[in-house]
Amino acid sequence: MIARIDDYLEVFVGEPIVHRSEEKFLRALSVFANDRKLPLLVFSNFELSGRQFDFVVVTAACVAVVEIKSSAFPVRGDINGRWEYATADGGWASVTNGYQQVLQRKHILRDAMEGISGRRLGFCLHQVPACA
Repeated sequence: MIARIDDYLEVFVGEPIVHRSEEKFLRALSVFANDRKLPLLVFSNFELSGRQFDFVVVTAACVAVVEIKSSAFPVRGDINGRWEYATADGGWASVTNGYQQVLQRKHILRDAMEGISGRRLGFCLHQVPACA
């Protein structure tokens, strides 16, 4: 499904958006795009090469892969290490390393785009602080 949210945000939704954190991200994107008068094309909740993507945000100048994570409890971990979140009983439970997950998704998307374009594409990766 493709929906034009407003003058600057068009969204393709693969699977329905069911997480509040993803809805919040879309609202923030809408404000961002409108404040800057920046057209954004967004792909959400779709699969590519057998992997699920939360969001891919496209502008005239760049493509960003975004993985949304949300937790009511503290999360700890390193960029290349194991991630854990605090449990209600005071312990720690393993969780997917979000940084490694988005890095893998970036490579999948880059490879697919290169396959279509037939040329090598440059990609960079930026860490973006979490939104409250």
